[in-house]
Amino acid sequence: CGRCGDLLGTALVNNVVLAQLLGVSALARWTGRVEGALLLGTATLTLLVLSSSGLYLIRRWALEPLGIPQLFLPVAMLWIVLTAAVVELAGKELDARLYRALRNFRPWILANTAVLGTALLNADRAASLAAATFQAFAVGMGFLLFSALFAGLRERLDVFAAARQQDLIAEHLGRT
Repeated sequence: CGRCGDLLGTALVNNVVLAQLLGVSALARWTGRVEGALLLGTATLTLLVLSSSGLYLIRRWALEPLGIPQLFLPVAMLWIVLTAAVVELAGKELDARLYRALRNFRPWILANTAVLGTALLNADRAASLAAATFQAFAVGMGFLLFSALFAGLRERLDVFAAARQQDLIAEHLGRT
């Protein structure tokens, strides 16, 4: 299926973290455990889809027809913050874990360049609302996948480092 190839290409090959180095700060801070990374990735995915879709509509149906496309960046920032607040409130009613993730990760998600970069590029380059939404979903899935893999690697390395420290301590205590 053609859309499956597009999804895999965007999520894996054109990954915003690997190919464009967007969103690295959020990954470095919140991916010490896989569970935290999955919550961060889910919250980011949700915000990416909703903000990109909304910004596409705002740009195409409001700013361009009114002849004020230069206001897009400030409007985009406000829209992303508003969308994050609405998603957080909806998360409170729908899923307690998603709500906690959104509340805890809000500064990192809002400062996440993957969210802003994807939203801006989709609103500018996407041919349709469906394309903008699909692209945002694929980027979000790539961010979610990479954050989970990164967290798994960090957990593994932390386990190895802890085991190595215990071996060093036991070796040192055995010699004295």
